[in-house]
Amino acid sequence: MKVLVTGGAGFIGSYLCEELIAAGHDVTVFDSFHAQIHGSQPCFDRPWLKPCEVIRESVENRDALYSAAISAEVVVHLAAETGTGQSMQEVSRYSSVNLVGTTNLAHLIANKSLPNLKRVVIASSRAIYGEGKYNCANDGVVYPKPRSAERMLKGQFDPVCPMCGGEVELAPTDETSLKQPSSFYGLSKQFQEDCLTLICDAAGISCAALRFQNVYGPRQSLNNPYTGVLTVFARNAFHGRRINVFEDGKESRDFVYVTDVVAAIVGAISFSYQSSLVLNVGTGVGVPLKQLAEMINLYYGGKSDVYVSGDFRVGDIRHNVADIAAIGRAFGYSPKIAVDEGVGRFCDWARAELEAELQ
Repeated sequence: MKVLVTGGAGFIGSYLCEELIAAGHDVTVFDSFHAQIHGSQPCFDRPWLKPCEVIRESVENRDALYSAAISAEVVVHLAAETGTGQSMQEVSRYSSVNLVGTTNLAHLIANKSLPNLKRVVIASSRAIYGEGKYNCANDGVVYPKPRSAERMLKGQFDPVCPMCGGEVELAPTDETSLKQPSSFYGLSKQFQEDCLTLICDAAGISCAALRFQNVYGPRQSLNNPYTGVLTVFARNAFHGRRINVFEDGKESRDFVYVTDVVAAIVGAISFSYQSSLVLNVGTGVGVPLKQLAEMINLYYGGKSDVYVSGDFRVGDIRHNVADIAAIGRAFGYSPKIAVDEGVGRFCDWARAELEAELQ
């Protein structure tokens, strides 16, 4: 098939393009090569880009997007600004790329401008859930509100029941859970999936919105502070610098390895379904950040002080664990890479990258 991958030169896109090329698909990469991700002098000669047609443009340019998508049978829409914290300051930029860019694709679909298009896959995010799903002994299933700075300044990091204010117990967040994003990034991802599932359903085109958990692996940008905590921990551990773990270190994330995410995307491209699907992509396992920091520090020889500082960011969530039963039923998805193996692979790659910086 002819597949257009927006954001195809990025972290997830690079692995996806390799997989699609290996399967015999005709792949076009549409990417702005933003300096925050690719550096001031991006490399267009990456091995995974060579077999693809590469178009350097932004999804904000509807005419360019139309020219790239006119013959596509599948569009995988990965292009987006992705920093949760950054989105709360650079609202206009995130709005332009994530909202306008997605609306441009939706406009082309709604006006039947893409006659060969059969399927759309949209990269959504667990950020749309906010704190996610919990159980309260008094009120049953609840969805806590964002944590207040006042409570966190007192070291009270756990969310509370929005009904009674009591303690709550974490539950895996499923796709029917309440959507209440705590960042503009999360709000923009909610718009992306709602926009494209609505327009594709109306146009009779199948669409899958995949809510990625915390994706990690080799090729993440080590210089972009918004690409994830692993890159920050790895850089500090490699150089023997203190690793600052926020809050009390017990906050957790569902870390899913990049090749497992690509397997989910390929499933969304390949399997048969008619109306739109919305599915979590993760492992179903939460990893406390102090444990992650210690794992990475040990890999690099244990030279760093893993310091639990009590620092926090308003808008950050406490925990993140996905219910992945639905995607297992839909595509037979099951994550293959456990976090200890995945972190080892990431650290092997990061070591070579960081050593190269010293030369």
